[in-house]
Amino acid sequence: MSLLPSNSTRLERILEAARHFGLDPEAIRGLADSARCPPDFLPWLAWAMKVEGWEAAESTPQQRALIREAIPVHKTKGTVGAIRRVLRAVNV
Repeated sequence: MSLLPSNSTRLERILEAARHFGLDPEAIRGLADSARCPPDFLPWLAWAMKVEGWEAAESTPQQRALIREAIPVHKTKGTVGAIRRVLRAVNV
């Protein structure tokens, strides 16, 4: 039995249905956060954020650092500062 009103949106109905499958909303929120994202999903998050230098990252902390620096790097892309950010994230 649904507790949603009759004018609820499709998204609200889908979220209510997902609740019955035991999905943790906190885990879903963490997928887009480099600090909380499960390690298995980091490559997908990096792909979504168009991370530069992903191949150079040898460890999970380096991968997280690259993802965290993705937006600042894209803001200054092509500059010496952007190249330094990428190299610093992978400890070079």
